[in-house]
Amino acid sequence: MSRCLVSLRLYSYSLSYLLVLIHRTTVVIRTMQQIFLRMKEVSALIGLKPAAIDRAIRAGNFPRPFLIGVKAKAWKRSEIDAWIEGRDAARADYADPAVPTPLTEAERVARYDAAARNAA
Repeated sequence: MSRCLVSLRLYSYSLSYLLVLIHRTTVVIRTMQQIFLRMKEVSALIGLKPAAIDRAIRAGNFPRPFLIGVKAKAWKRSEIDAWIEGRDAARADYADPAVPTPLTEAERVARYDAAARNAA
């Protein structure tokens, strides 16, 4: 009976040690993901396909990636966040021609009067 309890204690100790290692590894991986983002993560974050991201890089409209391996590339999270903020700032100055601007009160009254005259 005591041998079984000792085995159980060793097992629970090794399991808790393993969980601590997994937790530490997860923390390291999460930290690394916050520093560097791979193409799949960048694509999901900004909503563009990889081909569109490559075109934007060639056009100079998107940050260039770092080579983190022979062929592997990644971006700094801070650069992607700065690019998103820049796009958000540019959006404030953009007026979409397909979206009409709201009418002023005087324009609404003039249109109403013109429609009333045409109906009569």
